Amino acid sequence: MQLQRHWGLLRSLIKREIRVRYRSAALGLAWLIINPLLLLATYTLVFGVIFTRKSGVGESLGDFILTLFCGLTLYWFFAETMNRSCSVIRSQPNLVKKVVFPVEILPLVSLGASVFSVCLNLLILVALSLLINLSVHPTILLAPLVILPLVVMTAGFAWVISGWGVYYSDLDNVVLFLTTLMLFLSPIFYPVSAAPEAVQPFFILNPLAFPIEELRKVVLLGESPDWSSWIIYMGVAAIIGALGFRIFQKGRELFADFL
Repeated sequence: MQLQRHWGLLRSLIKREIRVRYRSAALGLAWLIINPLLLLATYTLVFGVIFTRKSGVGESLGDFILTLFCGLTLYWFFAETMNRSCSVIRSQPNLVKKVVFPVEILPLVSLGASVFSVCLNLLILVALSLLINLSVHPTILLAPLVILPLVVMTAGFAWVISGWGVYYSDLDNVVLFLTTLMLFLSPIFYPVSAAPEAVQPFFILNPLAFPIEELRKVVLLGESPDWSSWIIYMGVAAIIGALGFRIFQKGRELFADFL
């Protein structure tokens, strides 16, 4: 595989990307833990305390925190990768114009840095589970497998968006709007079952819906994933990943001319 030949370079670029993001911050990499916790506290206050008290929902605050963090972990991964992919090629013309440089790995650098954040968030999720429930379900070990198809699918989207981002600079605004919209159209603050029955079938079109629901099953309920649905989702993810890479490779010939 073409990408496997550049695995060492990709790993080095991902490490550099993580360091550069937080190099000038006073707390450095600690923000990878502080930032999600601050956002979790904010969303919990608004949607778990204020709105819940008004609606009279009886779910415990601890359960809501864990449920919310499962959804936010995958949403942050997807949104961060998509938003950074828009300019990842456009912002590095010096690398793109080098004939020998494998440009196709640049979108994977942002993806890899986001995967690193997901791993840290899963550790935070374990700590929160221990703090709230005093236990962790052994099925949490299946969490990486549940997330894998989303990573593959996101890679495909990242290749397409990064390629189009070279030609259309206003794509940044479009992707930012869509990812913001997905925060509320994905089952993050609510389960799919809470949506109107007429709307529930449309959640199959949302790439975040299935992994969020399955992550909650393995982390919070101690249940195994729906393996038949997982296989279908993985197959769709593989197709999107392959198509995204193919589209990127077709458009890369003109990158240097536009930069």
